[in-house]
Amino acid sequence: MLGDEPAATKIKLMEFADAPGKKVDNQFINSSYGFSYLTIWVSDTTASVERAWKAGAVLVKEPYDLDGNNYLTLVKDPDGNIIELVGPKKLVISD
Repeated sequence: MLGDEPAATKIKLMEFADAPGKKVDNQFINSSYGFSYLTIWVSDTTASVERAWKAGAVLVKEPYDLDGNNYLTLVKDPDGNIIELVGPKKLVISD
């Protein structure tokens, strides 16, 4: 889920334990056919990267400022698929 609210976007991932797939070359987005790259627009890049990291993703590219407060961050999921997170950073203001 891409958030805690009821209307948050959900991405369903499946695994078939009795029929494991063959690992593909996903070093680059054009290395093989099929899914190897996914872009997700998020409302809070900082929270999304932290949530992905806690779920086992590996940070590939630190948040890169696109245009003011929109950032692009690349992570790899546990299977090595590249996921691009794009959106603003939420600023935490302490009292």
